[in-house]
Amino acid sequence: MTHTERGMDVERLYAVKNLDELRDDVVPTGFPEKLAELTAAGAWELVERTDPWRSMPVGEPEVRHRIWAFGVR
Repeated sequence: MTHTERGMDVERLYAVKNLDELRDDVVPTGFPEKLAELTAAGAWELVERTDPWRSMPVGEPEVRHRIWAFGVR
């Protein structure tokens, strides 16, 4: 499925400057606050966040990650 078929704005996709992969079950200290601060300041916007997925299905099947894509303004 292409980005446009998934409803993503392709122009915003090309402006993505930061990709972060984070565990879904552990929130880094200060992450929600910093995300809200940078978004409110207009410094960046969350372009897409994936659904949780198993990054280590054999070694640690309970661990899930998400990829966060941010566009920098």
